[in-house]
Amino acid sequence: HIAERLRSTVETLQIHYESNAITLTISVGLTTVGSHDLNNLETLLDQADKALLRSKSGGGNQVYLIDLSNSE
Repeated sequence: HIAERLRSTVETLQIHYESNAITLTISVGLTTVGSHDLNNLETLLDQADKALLRSKSGGGNQVYLIDLSNSE
């Protein structure tokens, strides 16, 4: 929910530079894991990277979650 709120807030911002209004969007990739994966940083980063790539390839400006917390 927090990532979606952040994405939505960024989408509505306008940055004014000289005579131009610049709008921004963000793509977010998230993962959740079970307690057994908490010490495996490489796996966490790999899954978050895959989620980010899915967010971008889906058109961007979205949050994509890979939920591994239920896979034991």
